[in-house]
Amino acid sequence: MLFVLVVSLLIVYVLSSAIALIRNFSIAKSIGIPMVWSPISQFNPFWLIFNKSLSPQLQRLPFGLGEWTKHNSLDWTWIDRAHRSSEMHRTHGETFAHITPREIEIHTRDPSVSDEVLRKKSAEFEKIGHYASKYY
Repeated sequence: MLFVLVVSLLIVYVLSSAIALIRNFSIAKSIGIPMVWSPISQFNPFWLIFNKSLSPQLQRLPFGLGEWTKHNSLDWTWIDRAHRSSEMHRTHGETFAHITPREIEIHTRDPSVSDEVLRKKSAEFEKIGHYASKYY
């Protein structure tokens, strides 16, 4: 009985994550910039705990199936700049979207894009404030 419940919950989680990822992918596609995707959010509690031990194993998967782990940790931007010579930006351009089931993140190293985003009102472009708002 417990096994059936756990398997059912796991199936529901996987299906809802897949639906959310597809929805976010279609939204990000309308932006018109290059995209990368990850099947799990970098803020997922399970991934936060186990990503450093699971990433090396997933990156060994054939056909590049584990490539998404390179840009799915909280410190990937630092690692990419320090150890990979900004491989993500060389591959995907100055500005690209990172799509997960939870969110769409825009990464840029173009100063004019950064200025434009930071100067817009919150209603026009949602900022990371939804994370910080719990602490005010």
